[in-house]
Amino acid sequence: MKTKLLSTVLGISLLISSCSSELLVDEKMNGDFNSLKVPTGFNWNTSREVNFSIKIADVRFNNAKHVISIYSSVPKTGINPISRGAASVSSPFNTKISVASSLKELYVVRTSPDGLKTTEKVSLDNSSQLNLVLGGVSSGRIAASDVNLTSNYQSIVTETSPDCNTGCNTTIDENTSNKNLTLDSKTICLTGSNYTVNVTSINPVGGGTIRVCGNNITIKNLTLDGSLYYNLVVTTGASVTLNSFTWGSSNATIKNFGTLNVANTSSLSMSGSLKNFGTINFDNSISTGGRSTFSNGGTINVKGSFTPFASITNNGEFVADGAVTLNSNGLSFTNNGNFSSKSTLTVNSNVTLTNNGYLSANNMQVLNSSNVYNKCQLVVKNNLTIDNGFYINSYVFVGNNTVINGRAIVQLFNGSLFVTKTITVFDGHLDGQGSNYSLFKVTSSSPNLTGGKAPKITGTIQYAEPSGTMLASHFDVYAKSTTGEGIYIPKTSCNEGNGTAPVVLADTDNDGVIDVEDNYPNDASKAFDNYSTPSTVAFEDQWPYKGDYDLNDVVLSYSYQIVTNASNKVAQVKANYTLKAAGGSLQNGAGVQFNLPKGTAKNFVSSTGAELEAGQDSVVVLLFKQSGNELGGWNTFSGKSVSPKSYSFCFDLVDGPSLSTFGIGSYNPFIWDNGSTSGQLRKETHLLGKYPTKLMNTKMLGTMDDASLTNKYFSTSNGLPWAIEVSTNDFKYPVEFTSISSAYLKFANWATSGGTLSTDWYSNPANRIDSNIYRAN
Repeated sequence: MKTKLLSTVLGISLLISSCSSELLVDEKMNGDFNSLKVPTGFNWNTSREVNFSIKIADVRFNNAKHVISIYSSVPKTGINPISRGAASVSSPFNTKISVASSLKELYVVRTSPDGLKTTEKVSLDNSSQLNLVLGGVSSGRIAASDVNLTSNYQSIVTETSPDCNTGCNTTIDENTSNKNLTLDSKTICLTGSNYTVNVTSINPVGGGTIRVCGNNITIKNLTLDGSLYYNLVVTTGASVTLNSFTWGSSNATIKNFGTLNVANTSSLSMSGSLKNFGTINFDNSISTGGRSTFSNGGTINVKGSFTPFASITNNGEFVADGAVTLNSNGLSFTNNGNFSSKSTLTVNSNVTLTNNGYLSANNMQVLNSSNVYNKCQLVVKNNLTIDNGFYINSYVFVGNNTVINGRAIVQLFNGSLFVTKTITVFDGHLDGQGSNYSLFKVTSSSPNLTGGKAPKITGTIQYAEPSGTMLASHFDVYAKSTTGEGIYIPKTSCNEGNGTAPVVLADTDNDGVIDVEDNYPNDASKAFDNYSTPSTVAFEDQWPYKGDYDLNDVVLSYSYQIVTNASNKVAQVKANYTLKAAGGSLQNGAGVQFNLPKGTAKNFVSSTGAELEAGQDSVVVLLFKQSGNELGGWNTFSGKSVSPKSYSFCFDLVDGPSLSTFGIGSYNPFIWDNGSTSGQLRKETHLLGKYPTKLMNTKMLGTMDDASLTNKYFSTSNGLPWAIEVSTNDFKYPVEFTSISSAYLKFANWATSGGTLSTDWYSNPANRIDSNIYRAN
């Protein structure tokens, strides 16, 4: 420790063993510090690392870069951000920052590509990982992805059409004289063209098949009733017309790969399984039985109405000239293609309708306990009535009027759009979900809607209506209203969009970061400046022996400026260190180790004598080699004034690590005894838990008071350190021979609580004893 000082103070002209004599004195001075009982794992830092992952949900700019800036206080001119970087819809901004443990909140500023800024205050809890989604004012509600409202379109599995070259027990064509069919368990193939066959008897024991491979063939009197197992297959390129067709057997199957015309003069009730990969034309109304299965991967045209009583999947095009009524309890209707009713579409009786494609109707009713999930485009040409759940994750257009009754809830998710000409009844609940605002737009003036039950508008949604009749009391704190055009909603393959896209500002170096947010607008290799929290590291230099814990043998304040590129990779490291105190008698050198492979630091520059150290396996920068020579004297006794000395260095990184890996913190500062390294490995002292460099004599680990082999590196058996880090560059260090716990009243409380209590022990003047603090005069 302080051999020269001790000999002066004690009047001893000769020390038999300077090291052992110091330790005898230290035992009397540091008892209060040695008695501290700290929790296992305590790292003695007044700061902590926080990992951020910040996602962008604002799709207005497609995948353009937004700039994220994180501040430790309210952002204003002259305040440097702790961290800055780029984020887009597809790539989050990930960063790792070191903040004072006493800090309770941060400010996150998002600058969109049009230059507009939004600020969000983020509370810091004890978590080391914070995940944010930015893109609007968050409602704090469930996001669209959490309720599975994203489109889950899956095309129907296409089967291979058979032919009539093989597998036919009987083959009929236009030249066959007897065209009366007796259906049995065999396969009858119809080839050729322009003829009619007549089904006279059916006895398909074990099941049979009619396979149509010809063109313009007519089948009369086909009756698939009872429990018959029978198959009708229309192959690719074939065409057939069914006259006087009945289908009552749930065991019968129709597969169409060609063109199937059902020319019944009355409605057809269907049972069994229908799979369409071609074109089916129904000349009249149809309904499906409760045990049937119905899937369309081609085109179906119905000239009448359509009333299914079993679940339906449409992956192709379906057009019904008449009404479509979904009225069977528990029925599921899924549209992944184009579905249209030229009359009224009614969803009733606990039915679930999911639209992943394009769905249109002249009128639409959502009644009773039914629910509609629209994940693409839904168009109602005339009137829409909603009595229950109506969930929108894209676009709805109503050409005339919308009615939202009292039990109805209409939810729009993450930038969705609902457009209606008028709304005459609004007694239900309109809600916006997700971080991006959605828009409910009424294009014509609507009547005063304050009568009846009061409507409720909540969440991340804007209500646009030209007359402004909706009262402010109907909106919660998140929902917005306007009498204008409404917010911008980008146009997509499903959403028709609204308004004019914002203008993206200039980007001179084409790195994706707009010039006004780019710290290096003319250099594509750099984009952002990140600033560490100004801090101090204070060392005891007697490792592996305990010291007196006045923590003033070497005191260094420091700050970093980490330059990153538009991809959030580290491009440059700038550091400023100041030697504040040199109270040790050893020839203490100081340096800092970075978690970077050797040779990666390029263009190293220092105007103060700092240098890259050779022989290391990582990047190590030496600041100085003898602290006493640097200051020209000792400055750990009050009244003895010695000017601090500063050191700076800078180096570039090519294809550097991500900011989330490199971090913004203290890295690994250390001191070493330069008087014991001539031709041999040296003695180093690091912060608790930090690794030694390659040039340290690691045989000293675990000797004397050090417990690095059984505990964390550079800690005693009871978890005491040889250095501490303090989150200020103006740390008031103790005078000589005074332990830090005697200089700061709340230090022991902070340490024994594991850093959770008295986090301002060093920053609050009321917490220190000034007579035990070094003063220059």
